[in-house]
Amino acid sequence: MDYYSLSVYNTCRRLYRQIEMSTQKVAREVRIVSIAEAKRWVEQIMENIAFANDAFETKERRIRFIRQAIAILQRLEIRVRIFFDLGFLREKGFAAIMNLEGSVMRQLEGWEKSQVQ
Repeated sequence: MDYYSLSVYNTCRRLYRQIEMSTQKVAREVRIVSIAEAKRWVEQIMENIAFANDAFETKERRIRFIRQAIAILQRLEIRVRIFFDLGFLREKGFAAIMNLEGSVMRQLEGWEKSQVQ
């Protein structure tokens, strides 16, 4: 299966777009530094999903990519909470981002669990 048709990949893509939409009115310097870094993390998660999908050789390699994606997502969850606490996100945007992050996390954890068994 092509990685771009995976549900978890497309949920990540939606997460990226939601971060963009929810932070449009943030000060330029914050968008250039902090928001851009958070969006790069989402891109890294998407890359790990693609690599995990293509890792046919061993389950261990696939699991490594999935776990890397989970670790990055955990950092992103903390960063998004900080954005909210600092007033960079409104409650509605924060809730939308958290909902997508939760969906991605559940999908990644389910994928990891299916590979370990």
